[in-house]
Parts: sequence; C-alpha cells; structure tokens
Amino acid sequence: MILFVAVFLFLVMVVGYTLIVKLACRLMSRTLLAWKHCIAYSLVVNAVVLSFKQLVPSDGSIASSTVGFIVVVGTSLVFGGWYFKGRATNSAGEPFGLASALKLALLVQLLLPILGIVLWGSAELYITVAKRPL
Repeated sequence: MILFVAVFLFLVMVVGYTLIVKLACRLMSRTLLAWKHCIAYSLVVNAVVLSFKQLVPSDGSIASSTVGFIVVVGTSLVFGGWYFKGRATNSAGEPFGLASALKLALLVQLLLPILGIVLWGSAELYITVAKRPL
C-alpha cells in the first residue's frame, strides 16, 4: 500500500510539474514545447530531487536546508537550460538559445510555489472533509 501511495504521489508531482512547464511556456510569449519534452523534463527533475533528498538527508538545520535548496534549484536551472535549448522554439519556429532556455527554466522554478500551494490546499481540504462526521 505504501508503494502505491508513493507512486501515486510521484505521478501527481510529475503531472503538476508538467503543467507548470507548459504554463511557463505560455507565459514566455508563445514559446512552443512538445508535451513529451515537458513530461520528460518533469520526470528527470523529480527523480533528481527525490534522489537528492534520499542520498543527502537533512538534519533539520537551516544551513543544510539552504544548501539542499541551492543544489536542487541550481541543478534544475542548469539541466533546464541544457534541455530546453534544443527543444523549445519561439513562435517563429526558431530554437531557443541558451539564454532563453535558462529564462524558461527560471520561470518554471518561480512558478513552482503555485504548485505547492495548490497541493497543500488540496490536502488541507481533503483532511477537513475527511474529519467531518457523517
């Protein structure tokens, strides 16, 4: 049962991250990126984040949390810049350069708190409804 919940939550994270990537493309003046590239990017970034969280456990201090945050966001930006460089195109059909790809990756990172708020709010709503007596 625990494995099912873990896989389900991973899929929710991938779907949410994919939608954030598509939203970022939409906000960057009609940037075009295929769904398969959004999904692949989301899978890789989520796998890297979860692997990092498992390999480098935090002791709860602010320093280790800050270092972890910097490593995860930095990795996401570098990977996003490399990944989007050849796959994202502008409205004229020209492929992105490295600078535009990094802007897209940064915009994705800036939009991620929206996903966190939506997931947190959904969980709070579910807990509130589940605690009500029938």
